[in-house]
Amino acid sequence: MNDIPCEIIDSIECYCQENKEIECCGIIYQDRGASKWLPCENLAKNKKHNFILNPRFFVDYDVQYVVHSHCFGSARPSVFDKQSQHEICIPYLIYSVEHNNFCIYENISV
Repeated sequence: MNDIPCEIIDSIECYCQENKEIECCGIIYQDRGASKWLPCENLAKNKKHNFILNPRFFVDYDVQYVVHSHCFGSARPSVFDKQSQHEICIPYLIYSVEHNNFCIYENISV
């Protein structure tokens, strides 16, 4: 997480801890060379176990990371996380509310 500013990591952690009953989600994007964090509404029907971002964010922003939390268990990506990350080719930054840690998942294949 060397390229993500500590202030953003701290802000994501606080946001997810304050909203631990749902999978929080958002984006880290580039704006004039600076990384910024934007919390987003989770559009999923089952917000405890899934997240859905408005696809418009991928058009309107230079998204560097898709951020979401896991209410239960580790920050390791689920099968669904891996499949959806492979489709959009943007790294996932996952935060575990239970274990208070992060995981970056990015499928890099040649």
